[in-house]
Amino acid sequence: MAWRVAAAADDAPASADGSVPVAIIDDVMINRSSIDAVIHRLHPVSKPSPEQRMRIEASVLEQLVDEALLRRELARQLVEVADVEVQAAVEKLGGQLAARGTSMQAFLAESGRDERSI
Repeated sequence: MAWRVAAAADDAPASADGSVPVAIIDDVMINRSSIDAVIHRLHPVSKPSPEQRMRIEASVLEQLVDEALLRRELARQLVEVADVEVQAAVEKLGGQLAARGTSMQAFLAESGRDERSI
């Protein structure tokens, strides 16, 4: 099974920090706290309405699941990327963002990521 949604608290054990997972990809658990952290980075000041929050949570969960599945597949295929290639890609992205009139920091803040996660 690639991944599943944890339907109830009894469905899966709590993680080391005590939070119950909302999705499990092999041995990777995505917890409510992970979703909340991304939402907080995306909306540090504003408080979305309950309806908006549900849509945002679903979108964030989908993104986190996609990332976990991608990481699993990359590990399975033993894809390795040299640090210099990563740095070149980050610099290329920075140039593309600058051409659009935005900074890397603004992009990271807007997407709820940090430089390490891209």
